[in-house]
Amino acid sequence: MFLLCHISLCKHGCYPVLRQFQGHLSKKAAETTGLRSGIALISGAGDKIAGCVGANVLKKGDMIFEAASYAGLSCLVDDFRPDYEQRYFDILDGAFPDDLYAHYYIPGSGITLNWFMDHFARKGKESLGEAFARMDAKVGQIPPGSEGLMAIGMMGGTAMPFDGALKGVWMGFNWVHREEHFYRALQESFSYAVSTAIDRINAKYPDCGQDTVKIIGGGARSKVWTQMLADVSQKTFERLDREDIALWGACLLAADGIGLFGDVRKAAEEHVHVKEVYRPNRELAGRYAELKEQYNRYAKELSPYCKALKS
Repeated sequence: MFLLCHISLCKHGCYPVLRQFQGHLSKKAAETTGLRSGIALISGAGDKIAGCVGANVLKKGDMIFEAASYAGLSCLVDDFRPDYEQRYFDILDGAFPDDLYAHYYIPGSGITLNWFMDHFARKGKESLGEAFARMDAKVGQIPPGSEGLMAIGMMGGTAMPFDGALKGVWMGFNWVHREEHFYRALQESFSYAVSTAIDRINAKYPDCGQDTVKIIGGGARSKVWTQMLADVSQKTFERLDREDIALWGACLLAADGIGLFGDVRKAAEEHVHVKEVYRPNRELAGRYAELKEQYNRYAKELSPYCKALKS
């Protein structure tokens, strides 16, 4: 570790985002990292908050879903209202004073989708991107509910609410189902989880009025999954016009730390725009509400069985 800072927790128990100059990279550290010595070192944010800054999720009620290897849903709020009842989200400090994010975290969601492609779906010399595109085309032809097949995609357990015993499950499959049904069921499982987190944030913060969710990360490239997320949650999803959102947010915070920007919010707003809009299909609201309720019930009921299998 080249730099060690003693950072106190904020009043809510979060680690504050400082955006402060902490020193310069030493010659020894530069030789180890391959960077130039003397680079300014700025204490900044983790990937989720950096993504919020880069995506311009900087106003009360702004919400973003990072469809990444370890996905996360974040909503900017202005006070501390923890979900003690269902524990579906925690609170993270934002990049500006008094900013807080209600945050839901899914361990390994993107990794699970990659795992499925690598082990079950890729054909011959097909690239991962080609496999995803081919599977998306097939998934788009399957109706909600995957024709009776449901998945629990939490192969590493859940973080919110915490359940380390729960593992991956497919149920209800028969001779009708093909690889695209199993894949769609995984996408649906994560969609139910994200939608439930949105429900819990809405329940705690009804004054935020979240109707739109920005989406970033590798999963945002999937038109089918993004539309599925919109249909399950009955929220409008917006895909942004750049793919380096979290990196760009870190750059904005670093530039602010050395005084390069006078207004980070303005810079964030000027350099990211909506590329595609996915509006929910209202006719699917009832069907997906039923499936989401089933998913949440099954995930809870199947956890002891997953634990027993492990033992």
